[in-house]
Parts: sequence; C-alpha cells; structure tokens
Amino acid sequence: MRHGFIKVAAATPAIKVSDCNYNTSKILNLINMAKKAHVHLLVLPELCVTGYTCGDLFFQQNLIESAEKSVCIIASNVPSNMVVVFGAPIQHKGKLHNCAVVASDGKLLGIIPKINIPNYQEFYEQRWFTPALANEEYIKIGDYSVVMSSKLIFTCKELSSFRLACEVCEDLWVPNPPSVNHTINGATVIANISASNEYAEKAEYRFNLVKGQSGRLSCGYIYADTGEGESTTDVVYTGHDMICDNGICIAHHKLKPDKLLISELDLQKLEYERRKRNTFVTTNDKAYKYIDFSIKMSDTELTLDIPHYPFLPSLASDSNNNNTNDYYEEVLTLQALSLKR
Repeated sequence: MRHGFIKVAAATPAIKVSDCNYNTSKILNLINMAKKAHVHLLVLPELCVTGYTCGDLFFQQNLIESAEKSVCIIASNVPSNMVVVFGAPIQHKGKLHNCAVVASDGKLLGIIPKINIPNYQEFYEQRWFTPALANEEYIKIGDYSVVMSSKLIFTCKELSSFRLACEVCEDLWVPNPPSVNHTINGATVIANISASNEYAEKAEYRFNLVKGQSGRLSCGYIYADTGEGESTTDVVYTGHDMICDNGICIAHHKLKPDKLLISELDLQKLEYERRKRNTFVTTNDKAYKYIDFSIKMSDTELTLDIPHYPFLPSLASDSNNNNTNDYYEEVLTLQALSLKR
C-alpha cells in the first residue's frame, strides 16, 4: 500500500455447476489463500457461486435462494484489508440479474449488474437474465440492504488512488465498454468477472483486448475467467486469468484451477500517466455513486519484476530471448535514420 502499490489477484475456482454449497467452500478457500498472501483485491469469475452454465436451472427458485445465502456467507467471510469481487445471480422485482458482487471487511459494499447481455452464437443469456436497470436500486439480501447499480466506484479511504469499478464479461467486448465511463469518472482499477469460452485464436484476441483496454484507459485491469468445471459438449472454458497494467500484461495463466494469479499494481504511476496525457479527459457523471472501504496502510511485498535496467525492455536485457537481436537491430536502425541527415 505504501508508495501506491497494491497486491491484486485473479483466480478460477474449480466449481460444480448448480452446487452453491460446494462452490462457496471453493471460493472461501481462495479468499483464505489470498489473505495469507496479503492480497488487497481478489477477483473471481462470472456467476462462480452457481456456475455460468446452469442453463434453465436459473429459473429454479431453490437455486436463486441458495445463491443468495452463499453471497451472504462469502461476504461475511471477507477479511478486513481485502476487497473481493465475485459473480452471482441476483433476483430483483421478479427479474434475474447477472451481477458482480463486491465485499470487504465482512460486509457487502455493492452489486453491479451486467449491462450487455449476449444472445448470439453459443450465448443465450437473454433467456435467463435482464440487463442492468437505468437507475440505482437498494435491494435486500439476507440481512443486508445494498445498492445495485452499473455506476459504482469503490474508493479506498487510506489510499486515494485506489478506486475500483467493475464490468461483467461481455461488457468489455462491446463498442463502448462501461470501463471507459468508469475510468473517466475516476476509477483506476477495473475488475472484470468473466465466463469467456474458448475456440481457435480467441485467447490471443482476448489477451490483446484486455491488455489494450488497460493501456487506453491508463488503468489496472484484472480479468478472472471461469474454468474447465463449466465445460460442456457445446462450450469449453480454460480459466484464462490476466492482470494488466497500463497496456502491459504483468501476469496471466490458464488451466490452473484453485490457484491464485498474483501481482502488484503501481497506482501512483497510473495517476502520473493520466496527469501527463492531456487527452485523458475526466468528467463528473452525477449518476455515479462512490462507496468507501478501508485497507490498513502497510508495506507491500513486491513479486513484480522491476527491471534493473529501466531504459531497456526486459527482452533486451535477457540474453536468452530470441527477440533480443531484433530489438537491438531496431534501435540501431532508428538511430541511423535519425542521424542520416
């Protein structure tokens, strides 16, 4: 936390479809692992409480009630000094919403419903889910009364540069992702809870999409994807988790269920990047609600590789990298072109 660093993690629990009790135990295990690793922000996949591929089981009241009980159990077990974002179906006024749930210090902070509900190719979400409502609503979940809105930003009282917003899977893939509005209204970190399936070359496109979005928005972007426990004869999932920072993917993995992907974000650097970009224009959308949370200031042990030679890309300082010669050749060519005249 000191000097603007926060430790973040993405993880894919090995769930069982529609078994909320089992899935809750898996999620709690990951939360405990994150606590031991001193993680400040943990992001888990879309609908991980129930499973994304429940199909028409989403019509069953027993599943929805079980999911809401699990949401309360998970929230009550989130320790202090940590924020957890996870996916669950939330019922409101007779309709079902695909939501990101944000919890910290044993309580629910807010619920963010998915805005863009895909209904093309292999996706049929409009059969079960309703898009986010236009205005914020307060809903009752267990003993909690919590705000549900697509325009929530969670702000750390101790570290003003730690401002978290969320989007849900397809929200990133549309022409105007919600994360654009989130960041120009102050968010420095975006959590994306996802259930993105696999087919040929999709992983590379997704990788570039997440990395590029973090660069365009000068933000930290944590992407948590659902895993192979969701795979069916129609769709395959690999748990492609990513952590990106201002256009650079600093950590990613696949096919590692119940494992934490951990790295650190330099929030002071992100704020600096925004200050020097005069085209990064901020706004004040009065529909946004800012919700405080608290994390005790302490030293953050860095696992992030800090280059010893900051004026050389890491590939150029690695003598075993096949691209090293290409890099030096490019540098010499650029210098030659500059000196040519």
